[in-house]
Amino acid sequence: MRIECFSRSEWLQIADIISAHCPSEPLVEKLVQQIHEKTDLFSYTHDWFIKNNFNPVFFPDRKTIESFKDGKGLTKRLSKLYSK
Repeated sequence: MRIECFSRSEWLQIADIISAHCPSEPLVEKLVQQIHEKTDLFSYTHDWFIKNNFNPVFFPDRKTIESFKDGKGLTKRLSKLYSK
């Protein structure tokens, strides 16, 4: 089973279940944090596009995104996201 098959809500449910059973484990806390960051990236990108007057349907090129405030950080986060 590929992990990309989980939906955003399923990932959040997984994070809740894991943290309920192991609330004070540093590794589990890091995993839960990563789940929340990864599932929120798409809504963050959408909001960033709207805030900077981009059409959220059409992705501007990297140079354009990076010319705006927080654009370099956004492209860095997006570049780490991939699927097989």
